[in-house]
Amino acid sequence: MVSCQFMFRLQHFCILFTLVSAIGVHSQQRDCNKQTMIVAVRDKHGQFVPGLQIADFRAKVSGKRVDILSASGVSPGHRVVLVLDVSGSMAWKLRRLQDGLSSALIRFWPEDTQFSLIIFGGRVLERIEFGHSRQEILSAINQFTAIPARSERAVRDSLKDANDLLHPARIGDSVLVATDGMDDDSKVSSKTIERTFNSQGIRFFLLRFIDHYLSTQDTFGQSEMELLSAATGGATIAIDSPNQIEPALKNMADEIAQYYFLQIALPKPLEKEGSFQIEIVNSSSRKRTDVELRFPQKVPACTALNDHP
Repeated sequence: MVSCQFMFRLQHFCILFTLVSAIGVHSQQRDCNKQTMIVAVRDKHGQFVPGLQIADFRAKVSGKRVDILSASGVSPGHRVVLVLDVSGSMAWKLRRLQDGLSSALIRFWPEDTQFSLIIFGGRVLERIEFGHSRQEILSAINQFTAIPARSERAVRDSLKDANDLLHPARIGDSVLVATDGMDDDSKVSSKTIERTFNSQGIRFFLLRFIDHYLSTQDTFGQSEMELLSAATGGATIAIDSPNQIEPALKNMADEIAQYYFLQIALPKPLEKEGSFQIEIVNSSSRKRTDVELRFPQKVPACTALNDHP
């Protein structure tokens, strides 16, 4: 027969195991009352504004003031997914972009920046994960030429692939897309990409090559990409001359690398996503008009956060 003492110990162990398991599961859930938002602050000349403190920021979620618990500069070790369009219309631009990236990856990005790569046309053609050197990334970029007689491009689907490369994502991760046209072949929607990126703190940046021969439909589609970039706290830089490529890449590297982490306190977890507003104020608590801010336009719902531990 099993002794009563043994049964007591077994029961005690089962209770302890259940408690430890519950604590482990709970620890994987994010604190939905505290969320971290990325805010980039630029002056009228486009330069990053350093040295801001909690008192310099004023935030609202769905129109209601929220407390800011901390405001800190960036941590080292950025991760950037480069997403390059090699569709037919990119033919002359691609070679110039390849030359510009050869310089930019070495000169403009901090040494601790990590890169991965997606090359796409009508579908993803090449995918290189993090962990490769910059020379390996450049070698993969330089081996591609534009795809002749093919106009379809799947930008949003390539963003989904970029999200997969970033898994598990870190707040501050970035995706940089270089393209000249609209998305006409993707299965995933812009709203899905926006919610996915915002729930993980990923920003989308766009190098938009302006082609004056593209149709008005292309222009409309490109606006969709710009709106998506703004919604995630990213930036868009337009290029309409080959001479602008290298300066644009330099500016983009700075845009990606310079920002603030703001931790905000919500009165209760959000059941659905809420709008996010942020201002910089002066010593008199008046809104400053001499700065430009980039930040995610939505605060994700609690369920969205815990879908991506």
